Amino acid sequence: MAPGQGGYGWAAAPDPPPADRVLWPVAWSAASLLTGGEAPRVKRCEGPGCGWVFLDESGRRRWCAMADCGNRAKARRHYGRAKAAGG
Repeated sequence: MAPGQGGYGWAAAPDPPPADRVLWPVAWSAASLLTGGEAPRVKRCEGPGCGWVFLDESGRRRWCAMADCGNRAKARRHYGRAKAAGG
């Protein structure tokens, strides 16, 4: 962000070091996502021990990936119910 007429706007560093240039598109994209209209759809994964964030395009997702975090969370709930039932 850089000051401009009437507020702030996006601006890249004048000449970042070569190693930093590689990350500019990623950082720019992330900043645009987090400050744009889709920001409310960015969620943190509820999976056990997961700290990933993801864009929830369905409006209902709780995990970054069903195959990983979702499966683990469901397996833990199942194990907990089975154990409570005496199994």
